[in-house]
Formats: sequence, structure tokens, C-alpha cells
Amino acid sequence: MSLFKDFFKASLQPDQVDREKIRVAAFVDTMSLERTPVRLYQSRVDLIALKEFIANGRTLSEAHAFVAHNAAKDPFGAFYKVLRKAGYDVHSKDRPEAHPGILKTVWSAEIIETLKNLPIDADVVAVVGTDPSYAGVLAHLMLEGKKIELIAFPQDLHPDFDIIADCIRPLTEDILMKRQKIGEVA
Repeated sequence: MSLFKDFFKASLQPDQVDREKIRVAAFVDTMSLERTPVRLYQSRVDLIALKEFIANGRTLSEAHAFVAHNAAKDPFGAFYKVLRKAGYDVHSKDRPEAHPGILKTVWSAEIIETLKNLPIDADVVAVVGTDPSYAGVLAHLMLEGKKIELIAFPQDLHPDFDIIADCIRPLTEDILMKRQKIGEVA
């Protein structure tokens, strides 16, 4: 096994290395987290629990959340406030009244640009999202020595992601809000 794979494997196993010394930079595509939890579990992702899941006992050096803002649904930016309170650096774009595919393309470009500007002190890049357009920049980060983790609900994983990631971590119901489900009457 290569030194690269040994280090990454150790980063996932607490008994082999001091986990707190491993620095993780998180990039959360909130558009990727919108539909699946509602469709499958009638719930939403707990953003604080998500950060803890990403860190996995390691040091979270930065956490970025990417939001496509829809003024009609969130005129006062409540979602931004929740993300900031949870400790995320929020990157936002206004959600135009355009075809969803066009919006996603523009949005993916924003995330890729931020990934390119990753600080040098991160050992692991954790990407929460499943857009295949991230592949090129993730492959580049791997060549620079970064370990890549992809985090998503299993139903959303693209089959090619195992090629560009050192580790794929599936999200489960444990990452969902523990309160009343959407549409449920108290």
C-alpha cells in the first residue's frame, strides 16, 4: 500500500494517528442536500450534526456552505443566518428564474472556483454533494496531496465518484433533524 493510502486510512482510524492533527476543509453544496432527505425521510439535514459528521474527530479548519438564494422562499435570509450560526462561511448566489440545469451549471462553477482556492493547511477536502463537474478540480487537489472525501446520501452518488475520491462516506438518517417531520401533524 502506498504512503498516500496509508496516511488516508490512518486519518479514518483513531487508534493509528492523533486525529485532531488532521485538518479538514468542508464544502457543502446545499442544493445537493435539499431533495433527498425530504423525499426519503420527510426531514431536513441538521447542519450542526453535518459539521460533526464531516469533522469525524478531526480539526475542521474551515466549513463553506453554498446557497442558491430564492427571495420568494426566504425573503429575510433566514437560511443564511442558520448556516452562519452553525459556523459555516456562506457563499450565495441569487436563484434566477431560469432552467434548473442552467442554475446548477453556474452554481457548480462557483463551488469549483472556491475549491481551487483551498488553503494549503487542509489535509483532507470533504465535499458534501454529488455533482460530477467537481471531478476535475478534485483530481487536481489529489495530485497536490489532498485527501478527498465525498459525502452524500447513497441514492445520490454518481458511479464515477469512487475514482476521484479516497473515501466515500454515506449520509444516513442520523444526520437528519430530530424534530417533527415535514407534513407531520403534532
